[in-house]
Amino acid sequence: MDEIRKLTQKYNSKLIITRLPRIYDRYPSKRELTKIKELYPEFIYPSEAFFENLNKIENFADIRHFNLYGRYPYSEWLAKEILSL
Repeated sequence: MDEIRKLTQKYNSKLIITRLPRIYDRYPSKRELTKIKELYPEFIYPSEAFFENLNKIENFADIRHFNLYGRYPYSEWLAKEILSL
């Protein structure tokens, strides 16, 4: 991880770490999110309200992949997050 961080600094880039939601995932607790961000300050994750709205069977092609209905809102959220950095 340190090597990746060095490369992002060298090339004046930004490191972003996230995890795509999967159907039936529960939202991480505040404690879990805090621990993740302590290890990886670059970690971003949707708000709980956004997550709950997105985490519906009709938004997934299978357990790990969004379909068209889930892909669009997640991509929009991710783009906004990236632009805000």
